[in-house]
Amino acid sequence: MTVCEGYGYQVDFVPFDRDRLAIDHEALAERIAKHPADVVYLDASTTLRLPDARALRAAAPDATICLDASHLLGLLPAAPDTLVLDGGFDSVSGSTHKTLPGPQKGMLVTDSDDIAEKIGARIPFTASSSHSASVGSLAITLEELLPHRVDYARQIMANARRLARELVEYGFEVAGADFGHTETHQIWVHPPEGDAHAWGRLLTSADIRTTTVVLPSTTRSGLRLGVQEVTRWGMCEDDMVPVAELLARLLLRGEDSAKVAMDVADLARGFPGVAYVDDHGR
Repeated sequence: MTVCEGYGYQVDFVPFDRDRLAIDHEALAERIAKHPADVVYLDASTTLRLPDARALRAAAPDATICLDASHLLGLLPAAPDTLVLDGGFDSVSGSTHKTLPGPQKGMLVTDSDDIAEKIGARIPFTASSSHSASVGSLAITLEELLPHRVDYARQIMANARRLARELVEYGFEVAGADFGHTETHQIWVHPPEGDAHAWGRLLTSADIRTTTVVLPSTTRSGLRLGVQEVTRWGMCEDDMVPVAELLARLLLRGEDSAKVAMDVADLARGFPGVAYVDDHGR
């Protein structure tokens, strides 16, 4: 947003319904009717719900609509209303090391010759090297993922929903109860006010990695949990039960983080490889 303003463009936020935790397409259409927009850009880095490309196109029929799907790329094969180029998004882009389990690289997909030509013309001035080793690694990742892409995406989503339910059973306050808590890989947990960063430090001390960010559900800092990494280890829904228990022991019961860390390590050792959909055959 700051970059766009620096170039002299007028910028505004897409209307967001904090009750449904989703874009307010009706309000967006009304705003664009009054103030036409050249570009609608969605940064889906913190989202529980998958964007609807056709609804966005209906709200902004003449705009170039771009999705930054850095967090969502691995989920798009199971998201038919999101992965829409013809009649929806004009481009889908993102980094390739989140739900898409590849190297730290970038990707942009478009079916617009005009957009492709403009981007191609700028690349020599914005990228000093394509980093061929990373390009090769990404190609291998995509080839490996291809036959599993839908099942893998669905497993990530299923794991996230199961973990959210288990956390609620333990007494955590989890966003999104009206739609099963999540449609993506993310779960948003609301700590007691002022405890978000303390919880984050506790998790780090127990070798549990997550992020503490401002959540759209409360506009306060909370935990943004993601299950893509444990899914890549081969974990399925039932494996979310011990994961939730570890979180509850540490954050709700106040158990010693060193003891919890030992049990985290024991759980991780049960998944020594990588998988797409329960390839370990347990």
